[in-house]
Amino acid sequence: MSVQTHCKHCTGQLGIEDRACQYCGAPVEGLQPVVQNAQVSVQPFVVQDIAAPPKTNSMATASLVVSCVGWLFNFLGVTPIAGIILGSVALRQIKNTGEAGRGSAIAGIIISAVNLVFVLVVVILVILFIESLQTMF
Repeated sequence: MSVQTHCKHCTGQLGIEDRACQYCGAPVEGLQPVVQNAQVSVQPFVVQDIAAPPKTNSMATASLVVSCVGWLFNFLGVTPIAGIILGSVALRQIKNTGEAGRGSAIAGIIISAVNLVFVLVVVILVILFIESLQTMF
């Protein structure tokens, strides 16, 4: 790699040890380095086969969706029970097939279980309230 410089004023070529431009007489501080004949080394790279991520289990997704929708449209405990069943089946399938979605299935089961407990507490409170109304009259 040879390094040459050019004069800032007249762009004449100068050597590395020149104190002034031989064409215009400009001082050395007006020099700009220019790299010529630079060699670039290129490193070969290997394209690696990247495996696609595993498919997400559809029952796990359905369990999560049903459990979340169950909070909005709770049909007397039917929706939470469906979410628990879907999540349990999804966990079994994920264990056998190696699909993704284990977290979604677990979240669906937990949300559905909490929703089911909530429904049971509300039903018990309603029954107790009705009983207390009947004893008052």
